Amino acid sequence: MSLPGILIIEDEATIRKELEWLVSKRQEFNLLGSASTVTDAVEKIVQLKPDLVLMDIQLPDGNAFEILNQVPDPSFSVIFITAFNHFAIKAIKHGAIDYLLKPIDEEELYSAMDNYNRDNSSFTSRQLEIINENQKSSKQQNSRICISTLESLEFFKITDILYLSGDGSYTHFYLEGGNRIISSKPLKFYEELLPADYFLKCHQSYIVNISSIVRYLRSGFIVLNSGMEIPVSTRRKEAVVRLLSQL
Repeated sequence: MSLPGILIIEDEATIRKELEWLVSKRQEFNLLGSASTVTDAVEKIVQLKPDLVLMDIQLPDGNAFEILNQVPDPSFSVIFITAFNHFAIKAIKHGAIDYLLKPIDEEELYSAMDNYNRDNSSFTSRQLEIINENQKSSKQQNSRICISTLESLEFFKITDILYLSGDGSYTHFYLEGGNRIISSKPLKFYEELLPADYFLKCHQSYIVNISSIVRYLRSGFIVLNSGMEIPVSTRRKEAVVRLLSQL
């Protein structure tokens, strides 16, 4: 059985050489080569057929999303590499893709590579659609999200979310129609990801879709259009009441 092949796409020579060195230290992977431009990257992906691509987002002649849009039927996994870019990172998180921040941390790189070895899941066209949507969309309430569960990748509009509940390192999504999805990421991850204009954290264990709220009970509960009652913490009560009174 052949080793998983890795292609590095990075325009900064110092970082590219560092990545090549770090990847070459892992004997369970095969370093196929590297590219520094969109054009070169597309050619090498088609030619070398990598299993995993470490891909810088910003390149001299374009960006990583252009590469993915130009490759027919991508059948490889992706780990994005970026300097901090809030909007790009939110788009990537919506697509449930691993990413690394510059400067590269060796442990984080190896952890992302190990995730690939464990999951061995290819980047999908649906994930690319979601990333593209969230890169371009100024109306975040219309965007979609991808949730990685133990069994599958789940895709849905964020407007379908009624509320989320935290359970340690897991998050439960409760959706329109009675569906429930369990993510292996904590509630705080989604607190930072979901648009604050449309979602309200009313309790340390709950985030609700503001549009699904139909009533506030003075006993300290929010009632949703599904009939579900969500607790409001004492610490957040004043802020919640103030926000709801403005709707």
